[in-house]
Amino acid sequence: MSVALAARTRGELGALTRDLPGNAGRTAERRKAVRWMIAVMGGSHRRGRYRLNRAVNVIAVMGGDEIDLRDAEFEGSQVTLTVVSIMSGANIYVPDTIEVEVSGFSLMGGDNEYGATRPPRPGAPLVRIRSYNLMGGSSIYRLPPHARGLALKEAGRVAKTTERRELPARD
Repeated sequence: MSVALAARTRGELGALTRDLPGNAGRTAERRKAVRWMIAVMGGSHRRGRYRLNRAVNVIAVMGGDEIDLRDAEFEGSQVTLTVVSIMSGANIYVPDTIEVEVSGFSLMGGDNEYGATRPPRPGAPLVRIRSYNLMGGSSIYRLPPHARGLALKEAGRVAKTTERRELPARD
């Protein structure tokens, strides 16, 4: 029980039931983990339930990436997104309950972060965003829990309105 309660990812929970006989021990059909997201003169959209590899490369050339991490499954306790934008950008939506580190370099562009700046929950997964931009940039939206079922555009608006406002303490 203590191992199950301490688990931070679905993978850690799945490890507890792998040795059970029959269907009870089977985890859901595992999808192949995403390693690349590419948008060239168009758009790349990734949302819903999908698995992310520990290292994901995101490339946008005169196009854009929409990456929604609200329902994504991580391979481990952290994932690194290396985002390269040339004359384009990426919108990345993350729940504000996980830890986010943003780094990188921009030339004639930049990154923007929106949303609440409250500390992540203890033991939360880590998303490292390494953003490299040439005439483009990334927008990172830290979404509060009440933005869970909203469309991406509306969730982005919610993140912008909660940016400087004090949110209620978590239970």
